[in-house]
Amino acid sequence: MAREINEETAALCRKYPDKFGFVAALPFPSIDGSIAEITYAMDKLGALGVKVPSNASGIYLGDARWERIFAELNRRRALIIMHPSPARELPRQGTVTGQVMALFEYPADTTRAVVNLLASGMLERYPQVRLVVPHCGSFLPYMKQRAKAMFAMLAGMQMMKPVDMEAGMKQLYYDLAGDPMPEAMDMLLKITDESHLLYGSDFPYVPAKALLAKKNGLDDELAKRHWLAKIYCQNSQELIFS
Repeated sequence: MAREINEETAALCRKYPDKFGFVAALPFPSIDGSIAEITYAMDKLGALGVKVPSNASGIYLGDARWERIFAELNRRRALIIMHPSPARELPRQGTVTGQVMALFEYPADTTRAVVNLLASGMLERYPQVRLVVPHCGSFLPYMKQRAKAMFAMLAGMQMMKPVDMEAGMKQLYYDLAGDPMPEAMDMLLKITDESHLLYGSDFPYVPAKALLAKKNGLDDELAKRHWLAKIYCQNSQELIFS
């Protein structure tokens, strides 16, 4: 299925080369299958990188089982766009967060995966990968101070190796899908700078009418900051072609 998706998407990009590029779907959690698809999609189809889930069958990014995949992506300086998947076990009844994934579970699972990547040292070991975190960084702006203190405590107890939380967060890129205005972007700028922000829409999951209304508010804010070209064009070009 991943191969069919990648071949169809590559054909679309060949038809409209001035409009589209793509990142490849991988058959997670198959390690060998994913490495084979990375090779085929990037070498034969012209993929810019890969799309990865926050977890696959309960195996989260940062788990040692993904080591070979990150080593291969690092070797290629690949672009990685992650997207949340629901945790394997959720309270589905009696709680809106378990029934509407986008409300809480998606940002929670994104945050869980990124914190695990940082804590495991996987991003430090593979600094050439370019990882895009979705949805305005999810809960990472809140986690910065808490995780920084907890990581230091756990390292002091020899439960993990020391980790530079702030440096790791600054290494990442962040899309603005969701609701960046009026508050989320200011929180995101506590952990990164404008050069690491990328536009994201979440279309078609966000209906076009709602999407355009949100974009109008974002346009106004970016214009005030003189960031329109940077967020909508320049940052993504530098990310892809650097």
